Amino acid sequence: MSLLGNAMKNIIAARERQAQRYVARVMQEMGQEDARVMGRTRSDILGGR
Repeated sequence: MSLLGNAMKNIIAARERQAQRYVARVMQEMGQEDARVMGRTRSDILGGR
């Protein structure tokens, strides 16, 4: 793969990790009612913690 291709692959991977961290943080802050509306429990959202 070219230098530019590798750079783009790395940028995309970094942005995906950033998005995953953001979503995890938002979901952690959700209340019980928010989770219920989504059809989940808080333990589902927090991964059983």
